[in-house]
Amino acid sequence: MKTKLLLIIILMIGTSFAGSFYHQPPATVLLGDPLRLELQESGANLTTFPPTVYYRSLGEFEFHSLPMESDGFNYFVEIPTAKLAPGKVQYYFALQSANGQFYTYPEGAPYSNYYETEILPARQQRSLKKIEINLISPEENEVLDPDEVFLSFSIPLDIENPEKWNYRITIDGIDQSTRLQQEGHVISFVPGSVRSGVHLVSFKVYTPDGILVGQKQFQFRISDIPSNNKAFSYKGSLFLDNRVQSIARNNLNYTRGGLRLTMNYQKFQIDTRMMINSNESPDLQPLNIYSARLKYQFSYKYFLYLWGGDVFPNYDPLVLQGRRIRGISVGLFSKYFDLDYTQGQSKRAIEGTADPLDPQKMLFPGTYKQDFRSLRPRFNFGSHFSWALNLVNGKDDPNSIAYGGNPKQYLVVGSAIDLNLHNRRIVIHGSVQASIKNVDATGEIDFDTLATTLDLSESDKKMARRVVDLFTKPGFLTLTPGLSPLPSLAINIDARFNYFNNNLVLSYKNINADYFTPGNPFLQKDIAGIFVDDYIRFFNNRIFMNVFYNVYQTNVSQDKAKTSNSDIGASISLMPLSNLPSVSLTYINYNRKNDITADDSLYIPEDNATQSIGLSGSYQFNAGIIKNTLSASVNRFLRDDAYKISQSQFNLFSVGLKNQFPNGLVSRFSYAKSASEYGALDVKTTNDITRYAFGLEYDIKNFIAGSRLRPFVNGNFQNIKNSALATSYKRQNYTAGLYLRTRRLGNLSFRYDYINYGNFRDYQDTIFSTRYELFF
Repeated sequence: MKTKLLLIIILMIGTSFAGSFYHQPPATVLLGDPLRLELQESGANLTTFPPTVYYRSLGEFEFHSLPMESDGFNYFVEIPTAKLAPGKVQYYFALQSANGQFYTYPEGAPYSNYYETEILPARQQRSLKKIEINLISPEENEVLDPDEVFLSFSIPLDIENPEKWNYRITIDGIDQSTRLQQEGHVISFVPGSVRSGVHLVSFKVYTPDGILVGQKQFQFRISDIPSNNKAFSYKGSLFLDNRVQSIARNNLNYTRGGLRLTMNYQKFQIDTRMMINSNESPDLQPLNIYSARLKYQFSYKYFLYLWGGDVFPNYDPLVLQGRRIRGISVGLFSKYFDLDYTQGQSKRAIEGTADPLDPQKMLFPGTYKQDFRSLRPRFNFGSHFSWALNLVNGKDDPNSIAYGGNPKQYLVVGSAIDLNLHNRRIVIHGSVQASIKNVDATGEIDFDTLATTLDLSESDKKMARRVVDLFTKPGFLTLTPGLSPLPSLAINIDARFNYFNNNLVLSYKNINADYFTPGNPFLQKDIAGIFVDDYIRFFNNRIFMNVFYNVYQTNVSQDKAKTSNSDIGASISLMPLSNLPSVSLTYINYNRKNDITADDSLYIPEDNATQSIGLSGSYQFNAGIIKNTLSASVNRFLRDDAYKISQSQFNLFSVGLKNQFPNGLVSRFSYAKSASEYGALDVKTTNDITRYAFGLEYDIKNFIAGSRLRPFVNGNFQNIKNSALATSYKRQNYTAGLYLRTRRLGNLSFRYDYINYGNFRDYQDTIFSTRYELFF
């Protein structure tokens, strides 16, 4: 806990180079603009698949997640900010490396460390005129044969760059937007299969800023005539990446390629995915990805599926989320009942290293093959209530390698409910899960000996007996000396209420320290408490207010080290329509306390309060034909420690300017200055960072035969002075490249990165990436 604030502060404006990844946190982002986060892969220990970013607004406890996309070996994600509140956004990256280990960047997330950036309030433009959407096909209330279903819309021809606008279509309440096709100002949709009867269609058009400017609703009916459609349709994409780099004097060359293909024939749909990596090796966790999913569609919402290869089932954050399983998954989505069953391997066997002088002695343990099974039936009671049961089982195979540590086994069983009322203005999710683990699945032991070894009470012994009988007979667990038969619990209850321009979220969490699920290794544990977050809008969305209060305990299992936490904070943002600046004011107070004294050498005492206050704003104005956005922020953090061992203070000032020229040129400049002081009074460390950054990009439309060319260049300069180092140093990062987009021949990009560490390191890093992609 003591390093949490300091690490956040440094990462807010500093460049992070952690392990085999490089990340530069963005300075500030205007509300409505996408928050683009980039993570460069720069080491030899490659990821098995693209990382996931977890993010949350100030005051939220739960992190939202988005998978990152790859642009060569540079991963990126664009988080839409239109639905986020102005103020702080906290985030971290989660990934699995090729050696099978799970990591988070920055290290320690989400317990004691994460990145932070700020969303600045932006002045809203005057209300946009609603556009008229023309329904080309079909006519309203038209009766169609099953083979004649083709939906087509047109938007006004005076809309510039319609490909940058966003379109959403729902049929009978099911979002089908990913299957929309656009050709200029005409947007069309061809469904794979449609059941007979009446269907309700809703088509909406949004500006690039996410503002709804037009919508069209209509009905059509499908006749009962059997379909004679034998048409076959497909769409897909392919890519090829190459990267040449010199990192810390190590020269490496990576190549990888991939293919995604979706095919439809009547009620059948097959989605395939393949990615080949030149660094694939049996001594690493799989880098290649192979996946195929076959669906038989009863309707848009209900279908059977068979998924093979690398599958990614998702149940509940407490159980299974974002884990790759190499195996098979079968399931059903229907009106009254859903089912998923997955079986495969979550880890590949990698042999350990033996001592060449003594083959019986192990130098480095290997990784056991981990067999994985999961089952989730869910019962749907109408459209407002569902109840799910789940089972997740992960077992190391002790025979898969000769040199390894203790093989382990994990089992999670539990239940979850979902309730929504009043047109989803009330949404409640509850999940209760129990975890049982075996930390050494070798050898044999009888139950009575195990109970005596664990010193179980008579009541605990009875419960443990039931657990052992229930789960050892089917083979989910084995009775060995490492078995802990008493379950560890995890409870999560979220309630959301959306009334009177108020979005109130109430949450209760209680996750035991020993709780573990093989389906989500990034789950935060050893925490219990109540979390309240309220987001309020006033005066026709001119004023936004966010208030939160969290009272919880961390390190719950560690007796005296159990820490009581209370967080309270508020932010208020003013976004006028008139030509005035938008401003945001934030105040937060964190309190931490445990029963450890300064004389205790085993634990760190906590009795501190941290206050944070920030003022930020932006001003949008025109200078002739140039559109400009000026943004600035001031932040101050102050920690008061009763033991005087982790005093800290931090001041940050940043200012940025963005210029948009009518010819497609966009320039950016930012300046940030920080001064921090932390540590005990007699050994204080100071850290001063001055940062300058610039960016230029030029969007050339109709470059050749309707193609678009976008060259860009970015620079980042930092002067760093730290009292713990013998000298100050400068760090420089230059990025240059270009993107060529064509309609038929695909897209080509080049990117060059240069990193100079000044006198801090006696080498420079360079990365050159090339990517080609084609959509068909």
